[in-house]
Amino acid sequence: MQYRTLGNAGLQVSALSLGSWRTFERMQAPERVEVMRAALQAGVNFMDDARYTDESGNAPIKSGYSEVLFGETMRAAGCDRDGLVLANKLWYEFYPDESVEQEIDGSLERIGTGHIDLIYAVTPPETQSAIEIARQMGALIDTGKARHWGIANWPATRLRACCEA
Repeated sequence: MQYRTLGNAGLQVSALSLGSWRTFERMQAPERVEVMRAALQAGVNFMDDARYTDESGNAPIKSGYSEVLFGETMRAAGCDRDGLVLANKLWYEFYPDESVEQEIDGSLERIGTGHIDLIYAVTPPETQSAIEIARQMGALIDTGKARHWGIANWPATRLRACCEA
């Protein structure tokens, strides 16, 4: 397996990532465990999940069903949590009903882990400044709930404005 340094923080991630966001809900438990074990044996250390509903659509997105399955699979596959780089997302569609801290606390509980290695800020509202988002992410890092953060699904115009601020 090839590994890459992600960003300036020196985070080493496998060139391939195992994403479970819309995958594990479609599999039975033995298949999920087999997939995760195969990924680990191949040297994959970069795992990605997100809060989501079940495949049938019966569980509301707020249930975090995908995260529950991910945590169960991680434990059943015998993952060494310290050897993983676990990525997850903060979905701003719940903001301001839930604070960023409430959302990550829920994710940590559903997955059954103490921290997320890489948390993505996904499509925050235009009304929220990039500086405020950076403060929120910094606070998650300061409390140890996250180790690194990044951005996802931001329009190019917003990214330019963020970088110029």
